[in-house]
Amino acid sequence: MKKSTSWLVLGLIVVLFLALRLPQVLRNEFPFVFDFGRDLIWVRNMVELRRPTLIGPWGSLTGVYFGPFWYYLLAIPYIIFQGDPRGPVYLALTANLAVLLFGFLWLKQFDLKLGLIFAFLTAISPHSVSLSNFAFHANILPLTQLGFIYGLYEFTQRKNRGLYLAVFMAALNFHFEP
Repeated sequence: MKKSTSWLVLGLIVVLFLALRLPQVLRNEFPFVFDFGRDLIWVRNMVELRRPTLIGPWGSLTGVYFGPFWYYLLAIPYIIFQGDPRGPVYLALTANLAVLLFGFLWLKQFDLKLGLIFAFLTAISPHSVSLSNFAFHANILPLTQLGFIYGLYEFTQRKNRGLYLAVFMAALNFHFEP
């Protein structure tokens, strides 16, 4: 397969990715559940009332809390979209689109078809569609997991180069989902 053709195919895969997700978000057809509402209230308190937080929300285990980075990350689309709940959903959609693109860029080093297969399966995966249409701290995990796997690969191939990335991504995994 030629390089120019592969980029065209990747472009079509990205269009497919967005076609399966964007219409629901644009029609406001995404889950707005308790955790999402709670997170937006906390972000509102941080942005509008200027009360930064050093602890995240409570977890399902007594005494276990999530990290606050999720709120600081949500503050970006909250400010850009002026509190519109679609903003954080676009953040989750962008993170999962980044998984598709970064996975393709990494795997095409081994085989172009492997990268395209990964991108296609990510684009049509029902689980990926679900994660992209709902703003929840765990929906960012595919991006951190891909970064973790890439860091481990770099560590095993180039000795010590990817260890810091793998450790940082593992820490973010526990930060977002303890």
